[in-house]
Amino acid sequence: MRLNRLTENIYYTECDSNSDRPVLGYINGDRCSVMVDAARLKKAEILYYNTLALGSYIWSACH
Repeated sequence: MRLNRLTENIYYTECDSNSDRPVLGYINGDRCSVMVDAARLKKAEILYYNTLALGSYIWSACH
């Protein structure tokens, strides 16, 4: 899975019809971050989390 940069703080993945993976998004804010995930499969969710962690993206809880 590869994250594409749309803007300085917005990233997304391409959908994959072979694995039924939807487009996923990530918004990295100054105070918090938001993951946009419409996946139905646990496998896709785990892959998404791992992609964020390996890419050193910062995700934190909103205060």
